[in-house]
Amino acid sequence: MGDESEWMKLPIDQKCEHKIWKARLNGYEEALKLFQKIEDEKSAEWGKYLGLIKKFVTDSNAVAQLKGLEAALAFIENAHFAGKTTGEVVSGVVTKVFNQPKARAKELGMDICFMYIEIEKAEVVQDELLKGLDNKNPKIVVACIETLRKALSEFGSKIEAKKWQERKEALEAVEALTKNPKLENGDYGDLVRALKKVVGKDANVMLVSMAAKCLAGLATGLRKKFGTYAGQVVPTILEKFKEKKPQVVQSLQEAIDAIFLTVSKFFTSH
Repeated sequence: MGDESEWMKLPIDQKCEHKIWKARLNGYEEALKLFQKIEDEKSAEWGKYLGLIKKFVTDSNAVAQLKGLEAALAFIENAHFAGKTTGEVVSGVVTKVFNQPKARAKELGMDICFMYIEIEKAEVVQDELLKGLDNKNPKIVVACIETLRKALSEFGSKIEAKKWQERKEALEAVEALTKNPKLENGDYGDLVRALKKVVGKDANVMLVSMAAKCLAGLATGLRKKFGTYAGQVVPTILEKFKEKKPQVVQSLQEAIDAIFLTVSKFFTSH
């Protein structure tokens, strides 16, 4: 099938899986046009590509991958059940897009991640989240907001300390409180901004990992109420995935997973 005249005759979805990169590039180009043209978000045509979208974003050829990212974004924007691809596609973006130098690829990767956050009909994700809360936490522990506020009044000064040990103490206090499966309503803006700063700028990778775990705990504890903070922290977390240390990457993954799961609930309630 090396002859161009042969693979050009193939259906679009088969081109997208072809071993020749030029065939895949052509497939992605045609898929992009198709995705922008389909008017019915529930059309059966979308189903042909449900299992292929991860390959669109992880293509080994840089030129083809760029077009694949464009096509993937169009799929996510228009397909009714795009939410089913969230986990595998976001994972592909994190591992194969954010660690490369092409600015346009990173920009498309960010757009894809934000589209998943904004999907309003991710029923499967919501059901799994609620099921997990019901089964694993039959007795939901409610954290006292006053206790959290008191801890934060020490946190503000310590998190800016020059000694990493003091910054660690501040994060440990917050991490302990955010382990509760449900948190009370309140203004967590200052805390989120402080944690975001640690994730994005702290030179100590252990503290970066701790801050990411705190964000994961906040997202899980606040559930849909964390939606107002998601836009502030997601770009910073995704950018930090260039960090190679497994401990940090795992914590970042936990944070982004928790945010995607809980924020989908936020958007369906608005």
